[in-house]
Amino acid sequence: MKGRPPELIAALVPDEIVEHFNLPPPDDFSELEGNEGGRYELHDDGKSIRVKVWPRTGIADPAYVLDLKISYLGEVEIVWISINDIDAPRFDVDAMGNLPIRPKSGRRNIEEELRAMAAGLAPNQVRAGLGCFSSALRRIEQFAKSIGAPLISIFPMAYHNALLYERSGFHYRSGGELMTHIHQGFGEGGIYRKQLDGSSPFKMPELADTIRGRSWAIHNGILREMCYVPSMYRIVGEDHSQKLDTAPGVKW
Repeated sequence: MKGRPPELIAALVPDEIVEHFNLPPPDDFSELEGNEGGRYELHDDGKSIRVKVWPRTGIADPAYVLDLKISYLGEVEIVWISINDIDAPRFDVDAMGNLPIRPKSGRRNIEEELRAMAAGLAPNQVRAGLGCFSSALRRIEQFAKSIGAPLISIFPMAYHNALLYERSGFHYRSGGELMTHIHQGFGEGGIYRKQLDGSSPFKMPELADTIRGRSWAIHNGILREMCYVPSMYRIVGEDHSQKLDTAPGVKW
């Protein structure tokens, strides 16, 4: 690993993951190459950072993946973040290609998506999470602050992701109007609610009433050509208690 001090990159691993899997601390660098007790992968080339946590050998997915990119403006961009309970059932929604699977991509594994949806997962989830997303964001903000980055940016790849970042203090550079439009469309008498006619599991009327349900309907293509990826940001060091909410009153 080259670039910044390795301790700085190791600090991007949430304590909850270390404790949940009873792993040695990530700054114990004897663990970097992996052994039976656990494995950390920490990479930093100066412009991009990748962190992976493999609690055990011989498993299909890491428990934690974080990809960051440092822009030419010095901003920290979250390229990908994934937190998996590796002991939870796996749903092979990615069997036909890498995540994220986009609507109309031709790479969807519908049977596995239906199983995942029935189990309470959101689009592009292969396993249940560990409930430490907020902790991971705090770690990212601490990292951004330590390198003098003015803000953290993200291009959320799904509707539920955008709402999750909204509720974590992120704002829109672009795409806020689309999010408001989507909320109105799934509201009473809205154009998307009317399309949820029960003709398929992805078009059940009750999907309009939850963030996760709406995200599945969008994943299935209900927005048609209107869907594009928002751009979001959070200012480093700012008070994040004032949060956006483009879907007020809608439960997860």
